[in-house]
Formats: sequence, structure tokens, C-alpha cells
Amino acid sequence: MNGILSKKKFLVGVVFIITLTILLIRDNINNHVTIYMLNYVPQHLTTDEFEKLFQMKTVKLKIGETQLSYDMTVPYDTNECDNVEMVVYVMTMVDNYSFRRRQNIREIISKTTNRTVLFRFFLGRSEDMNLQTIVPEIMAFKDIVYYTHNETYRENYVKWYSMHDYHMTYCPNVKYFVKMDDDVTADYGRVFSWIDEGFNGLIGNKSEYFLCHGMYNFWPIRNKHSRWYIPIEEFSENRWPDYCFGYFILTTNDTIKTITKAMRNVNLVHMDDCFITGIVRRETTVPLLNWSGICSNPNEIDYTKCSKDNTIPWPIALHNTKTKSLVEKWLNTMHDIKCPLLE
Repeated sequence: MNGILSKKKFLVGVVFIITLTILLIRDNINNHVTIYMLNYVPQHLTTDEFEKLFQMKTVKLKIGETQLSYDMTVPYDTNECDNVEMVVYVMTMVDNYSFRRRQNIREIISKTTNRTVLFRFFLGRSEDMNLQTIVPEIMAFKDIVYYTHNETYRENYVKWYSMHDYHMTYCPNVKYFVKMDDDVTADYGRVFSWIDEGFNGLIGNKSEYFLCHGMYNFWPIRNKHSRWYIPIEEFSENRWPDYCFGYFILTTNDTIKTITKAMRNVNLVHMDDCFITGIVRRETTVPLLNWSGICSNPNEIDYTKCSKDNTIPWPIALHNTKTKSLVEKWLNTMHDIKCPLLE
């Protein structure tokens, strides 16, 4: 009798353990999506607990001799890029000022076109992350892509790589890829007008290019105290190759595939714009197309130039517009520019 009771207790224990394991596994799976269902943010939420709320994919970065492995969030809807014409990948941070700039993009800049454009904001892990504000934002907008590599200025190449990986994984059929900083004002209606027109013949039938504010004959900074310091051991040349000022870059999915493949054989230089659009690009046939309608400050705006048929004003983007009032001001300014046939 005692033997039978012992076996029953053993079987009950086994069933309990199996049931508990199933429940824990199910709970873990559910946790990957519950960040979008939570109606409150748990107090004292840790970064590790925060990251467990997501479904993640592993990214294996390889740039020359540099190899990293980290996790990146999977989209809320993995079909989000179906029938999308362009994805705008925004480099952003976790501070409150960056939140306001993301809101400017959501509320104002994204409304400048009726074409199908997806905006995605990329954030890395940071000690300054206020989870009580970032979690509700993620829940509400479902447009933030988070990755688990620690974010610093010198590690911006990881953010670029993450954007490339995301595009090739979830949006490989979306032709147009824009890399944009969160303090840029861009008129996407005008961007599409120029795309349809061909940028005055600059694009032509090209399937690969970087269209941007071109930078020529600039040199690496060798001052060790500078934020942009590059040691000779890392890059020995006296001049950077031609590259894009990276606040706004229009490119294509074919370009992203080519550049990402080429990066595997080029050793890393910690100056992301120069490295990706200059050093890596010159190992390919991807051209740099300079467009003076992408402006780093208002003094560069040309109010007189238009498309060959005099229907499209020249400017499409302006950098360093960090407040809502500046975004509204410069969008209105760009809209008010008239070509002869528009007057």
C-alpha cells in the first residue's frame, strides 16, 4: 500500500512539474507581446525585465574584424511593410528632448505625404533610459525598434547596421530607404515628387545610390580630446573619401544589400557617416549623388532653383530643427517657395 501511495505521489509531483513548466513557458511566450497590452508600467522595472517583454531576433554584426551579437525587437506586425513605398529609419535617443522630436515627426512630418511611408525610430540600450516614459511610448505607437547593444556616439555604426538588418529582414521589397536624424524637417510629399521626376536626371535608371548632402575633402580629426577623434592606426589616410553628411540620406534596398555585404570585408572606422557612405561605399560601385536641396542650415536653402519643368521647388530637408515651432516654421517656408509655373 505504501508503495502504491509513493508512486501516486511521485506521479502527481511529475504532473505538477510538467504543468508548471508549460505554464511558465506559455507565460514567457505571452510576455513577448504583453508590452503592447499592458495598461500600466510596473514600478521599479529593470532593464532586463523590460527587454524580456519583447519578442527579439538575434543580430550577428560583422564588419571586417569586428563581430558582435545582440538582440533587436521584432515588429508588432511582421507584415507592416506590405505595400509600403518607403521606410524612414530615424536615429534617436532616450532623453525627453528626443521624445519631443519623435512626436514632431509623428504629428507633423509624417503628414507631409499621402504616399505609403513607414517611420521607425531606433533606440539602443542606455543607462539613462526612463522606462516609465519609454514603455508607454512603445505601447502607444508601436514604431520604436529597440536593440540590446549599449548606445554611445562611437557605437552609432551598430544603429546603422540594425537599420540595415531590419530592412533586409522585414522590408526587403520596399524600394526606398531613408536614414534620418530626429532633428530634421523633411517634406516627404516633395521627396516623392522629386523621386518621380528623377531629381533632374541625377538618378536616371540607377538602382543603387546615396542621395544626400555630399561632403568632400574633409579630414579625420586627430585631437584625442575631440568627440570625433580617429587615431591613425584606425584610419591612416589624410582625407576622408567623399561621403554623406548623414542627417538625411535617400537610398534604395539594392544599395543596402550591396553596402551590408561589402561591410563584411572592411575594417571598422568609428565615424559612422564617413565609414558607411565613404569608406565602405568606395569598395562598391554605389555612387554618391549630392543634392543641395538637403540643407544643414537655413543659409543653404536655395529659393530660386526648381525642377527642369519648373514645377518642383528645390529644398526637401533641413537639419537642426529641434523644436515643434522650428519644424512648423521651416515646413511652411519650404511650402511657400514657388516655381514659375506654380505662381
